[in-house]
Amino acid sequence: MYVIYDHEETAIYGAGATVAEAWQQVMDGCDRPTNAFDGEPVSDDAWFARFRARGATAALIAQVESEGGNIAWGYINGAACTVAELVATIWDEA
Repeated sequence: MYVIYDHEETAIYGAGATVAEAWQQVMDGCDRPTNAFDGEPVSDDAWFARFRARGATAALIAQVESEGGNIAWGYINGAACTVAELVATIWDEA
């Protein structure tokens, strides 16, 4: 399970069982920005560089599917997770 999010970690733009599936959601759901000087679309490299991919928990994928990607999330052992999962993990470690 994977999510695609922006560098600022403000939103999740794609989620899926594979990286390719998550990227396809990004491609289908985001308009490619244009260069302000010449009006041409930015290059593939520049556009893809705006995003990151990361493994994710099934619970986070389910939350994104039900609520959209404008949500808070955290990380457990490097995998993106829901806030509830993060809090439960922290609580169990205390």
